[in-house]
Amino acid sequence: MKLAYARVRGGNLGDDLNPWLWPRLLPEGFGADADDDVVLFGIGTILNAARGAAVPARARAVHVFSSGADDVSPLPALDARWTLHCVRGPLTARRFGRPELAVGDGAYLLHHLVPRTEVRAGIGFMPHHRSEEWVDWAAVSERLGWRFISAKGSVDSRLAALNSVERLVTEAMHGAIIADALRVPWTPVRFSPRFGEAKWHDFGGALELSPRIHALPLVFQHRDPWPRLLTHATKRGFRSRTGRGPKKWERLVVTWPVAGERALDELALALGGVERDAPVALSTDAALQRVVGELQVRLERLRQVL
Repeated sequence: MKLAYARVRGGNLGDDLNPWLWPRLLPEGFGADADDDVVLFGIGTILNAARGAAVPARARAVHVFSSGADDVSPLPALDARWTLHCVRGPLTARRFGRPELAVGDGAYLLHHLVPRTEVRAGIGFMPHHRSEEWVDWAAVSERLGWRFISAKGSVDSRLAALNSVERLVTEAMHGAIIADALRVPWTPVRFSPRFGEAKWHDFGGALELSPRIHALPLVFQHRDPWPRLLTHATKRGFRSRTGRGPKKWERLVVTWPVAGERALDELALALGGVERDAPVALSTDAALQRVVGELQVRLERLRQVL
């Protein structure tokens, strides 16, 4: 079986879960005798026309399990090869006109795969993987006495880090999802202009959560490489002039001043205020068990057709 998921240079926890998780849950689909003409759409905001068009013509079956769609991109063109077993949440299900598909993010299956650490301490902070390129979050976290947890690196090390804190402040959606699955209270924050709020409400809706997302001041210690800035400026300008192209191009960052120490102090102060003033989120045990149980039911249905 071939996995369809986003491959991010340098790594990104939510996407990187796919090659870690699915061979453990569906070993029959990834063994030496597995059919490589079968495609599995797994974790991530990957239900869009571009990824659908990338499915090889020779693929005889395409299975969608817990994937998400954003709120602006065209959906993939489905044909007889596609089977939608479940999707991330009600917003994605609504886009397909099939509310029965809304079950939950596949990362919730970690609830039974990763034993809960008995001793947890301190506050962890996980930024979005893209935001790590702009700010030295490890230094900002150190000012607050928090533990910086990168969205990049090995899945095992990141799971262990998330499992070891007593609270998580996170800009990375899968930081929140994994924390929730492991029963670590969490608080969401927004930093990047490319923050996709709709997908948070999509996954949250499956758990009866409506997380309040707290905005952080946008400061930058490091600029993007000039070729990327030029590409972003071209796309954003094209979208502004013509109204054509993906709506997300409107949020592309094209320029900014480099932050000084005062701006970084303000960022640390705002982040510390989240600890003091922002409520934590955590799904109820009943909602978690309902989602995990239904994911397992639909996983068994998928297993039976592989």
